[in-house]
Amino acid sequence: MAEDRGVPVAVHTTDPAGKVEDLASLLRPGDIFSHAFHGRGETIIDDSGRVRPGVRKARERGVLFDTADGRVHYGFRSIQCALAEGFYPDTISTDLTRISMWTAPVFGLPFMMSKYLALGMTLEEITKATTLSAVKALGLDHTKISTLSPGAFADVAIFKLKEMPHTVTDKHGVSVEIPQFLVPQLTMRDGLIVYR
Repeated sequence: MAEDRGVPVAVHTTDPAGKVEDLASLLRPGDIFSHAFHGRGETIIDDSGRVRPGVRKARERGVLFDTADGRVHYGFRSIQCALAEGFYPDTISTDLTRISMWTAPVFGLPFMMSKYLALGMTLEEITKATTLSAVKALGLDHTKISTLSPGAFADVAIFKLKEMPHTVTDKHGVSVEIPQFLVPQLTMRDGLIVYR
């Protein structure tokens, strides 16, 4: 169906019924392996703490790996092992729902960005994963969106990096200290200030 419509497939991967590498092998370039760093059932990380070879092959083929951490779809062990091997998410998203919106441990995208900053990604890597890479994954025009180039839509978010130590604990009991948070200061939508 996706091929007939020319759209990607996004797969919910937590606590999979089969092998993670088998699932990853079915995905095509541009398809999205969502909840990439979940901690339930078989994960992208093997027993020795390494990213599974079949998962790496899927990325090499162009499969995208999205965080979609949500309330329960992440495990700090999976995230830390993957990042230690340079296996960073292609896109960072929240998996927000009406149940999880503005509640611990999701809150919103700036919170997710701050979490990955504390886990070792650079601000540049995080910004790319939440803007340009996300726009490309959605098949949108990256010359008009996610850029500050002349003629673009002028969608801008300005943050202050603020010292606000906070501990986050995943569903498996693993805790991580987040020392700084990206706090929204101003948002522009197509050149108009919509939040300050």
